[in-house]
Amino acid sequence: MKSPPIEALRAAHQKRLLIDPDLIYLNDELNLAKKRSSVKKISLNIKKRKLIAKKYDDNFLAIQNKRRASKKQKIYSSIEEWRNESNDVKSKNKKEDTRPLPEKDPILYEAGNIFADYINHLHSTNFAKLP
Repeated sequence: MKSPPIEALRAAHQKRLLIDPDLIYLNDELNLAKKRSSVKKISLNIKKRKLIAKKYDDNFLAIQNKRRASKKQKIYSSIEEWRNESNDVKSKNKKEDTRPLPEKDPILYEAGNIFADYINHLHSTNFAKLP
């Protein structure tokens, strides 16, 4: 069996990373978390720490609103509004999660897309070999 077309699969994945709102959100959130975890010193000054926390919340809210805007959803006016709605959704979803799969688990959904790309590649190369 021929080896998988890694570069073609990677290119299709990279293309989706640029256009899928949930994947963009995950990537932005990951970059924000990496930036936060790279901090090696924390000030003892409470005012400075509150300022840093507010800046993080503002960045997080901007990332969340960017995703929501691209999905034509309501934009949050504050981090508190996002937290309240997020807690409401979490308590409601404990009963039954009715969100679409891309929203519930975008990583699983993207894995499915990559697998579908691979299957399509296999079918296209098999059909090309037919007499």
